[in-house]
Amino acid sequence: MNDGITWVILTDGNFIKIMFNNSRGSELKTLRDGDFEHTSEIAYKMVTRKRALTMNNSGHDTRREEQGFFLQLLADFLVKQQEKNAFQHLILVAPGNIVDIVNEHLPKTAKDRIVAIIREDFLLLSQDKIQERLAGKY
Repeated sequence: MNDGITWVILTDGNFIKIMFNNSRGSELKTLRDGDFEHTSEIAYKMVTRKRALTMNNSGHDTRREEQGFFLQLLADFLVKQQEKNAFQHLILVAPGNIVDIVNEHLPKTAKDRIVAIIREDFLLLSQDKIQERLAGKY
């Protein structure tokens, strides 16, 4: 893998954590709201969507609908950031088929930047454990 910014996307279909580094092998940092353009936009859309679904809960399975909306929103966010060259490499970390769903919504140009796919849930791990589990992949 060439040098460049790597983004690590950790999600379980309901929550997201984005970590990044500026060069291969350097320490991963957690992306904070406002670090990149559009991060506040995605956070706002996620929060307002969840609030609307809670208020309009009509008894049908809104969890699946919410998850689909969320994963499409995540994919759209990644596409926008990839177009702005915000990252050169991408690692997707999610349990089961969540990675496949996100991957389905990505264009070839974004898929070409994926350097690793890990089918596990790392969201509850500490930063040092995440780095340990991802060693050699970023």
